[in-house]
Amino acid sequence: MTLPKNGFIASIDSSYNSDNTYLTKLLLLPVVKVGHTNLELIKQAKLVVFWGGEDIATSLYNERPVHTQRYKPSLRDLFEQEAFKIAVTNNIPMVGICRGAQLLCVLNGGSLWQDVDNHGYNHEVIMNDGYKLKVTSTHHQMMRP
Repeated sequence: MTLPKNGFIASIDSSYNSDNTYLTKLLLLPVVKVGHTNLELIKQAKLVVFWGGEDIATSLYNERPVHTQRYKPSLRDLFEQEAFKIAVTNNIPMVGICRGAQLLCVLNGGSLWQDVDNHGYNHEVIMNDGYKLKVTSTHHQMMRP
């Protein structure tokens, strides 16, 4: 599945099939203006997943931009902030991947290091067991819970 650059996933139904395989129905919600009826669909979700994308506006964690980061929230920032509030109010679990994890950190009172060196290109990561992975890091922001 290819994910759109703006939006997130709401898992609206999960069940076992007759052959004991697990089925999850996913609803892809595009980013639209805050207050749009798409946001009401979140109330049906079993899980909300926020995924990667551009930097999070520094105003969401009460900091001024250090370099090129945005201060003013984007439409996506505002939409996902509202989705977060709906999920919290309705006790719906959430998970964040890349930018989504950073967003959840910020919306739960954390902040971000705005500009971390040595990110934004392919590099090697050495695991605890010595195994080496080649990864791409497009984020230069990092969570500060």
